[in-house]
Amino acid sequence: MMRISLDAPALTAVRSWLAGLPPQPTPRSGRSGSRKAAPVRFHAERLEPRTMLDASMRALLPDLVGASDTGFSNSDNVTSDRTPVLTGTVRGEATQVRLFIDGRRGDLVPVTGGTWTHEVPATAALAAGRHTLAVRPVHSSGRVGPLSRPLNFTVLSAAPAAPTVLLANPSDSGAKGDGRTIVAEPILRGRAAPGQFVNVSIDGG
Repeated sequence: MMRISLDAPALTAVRSWLAGLPPQPTPRSGRSGSRKAAPVRFHAERLEPRTMLDASMRALLPDLVGASDTGFSNSDNVTSDRTPVLTGTVRGEATQVRLFIDGRRGDLVPVTGGTWTHEVPATAALAAGRHTLAVRPVHSSGRVGPLSRPLNFTVLSAAPAAPTVLLANPSDSGAKGDGRTIVAEPILRGRAAPGQFVNVSIDGG
């Protein structure tokens, strides 16, 4: 049976790696004799806590809720809301998600029925410009899933002024400006900020 010394270089290297210490020099021989590195004492308290990656838990691409996506459409990820409501879904047994906004570790948000929702608090209002949002599913046991794909969205510095809408003169068949007409296919006109688009909705459609 072969005996291995507790001070063997291989065991010393393993103990150093577990303790988070830099690699130790290997023994060298010279004309003055053999030199050997001092044995490293193992300190369990220096180990960082380790988490188990659970690939069965996955977070899908997060999103802004429709009311917080105030741009040209409710899916263009452009908003003037500096405290938007964020949402998303997860697969697996995750009980929470960890938010990462612009790569910075954020809040833990509970998951209910596979869905999570979080409103950015006023104390952490987002600055104007481009931002990224990613989430990581977390189980109450400490297991974590992989990071989701990032959502890229833009916060505008200020909301554009509300546009106006009126019947165009050829379609305003009654008293001008009373909003009444006998024209079944009227022409609408209005004003909006330069460079902006408007959504036209008739009876909610």
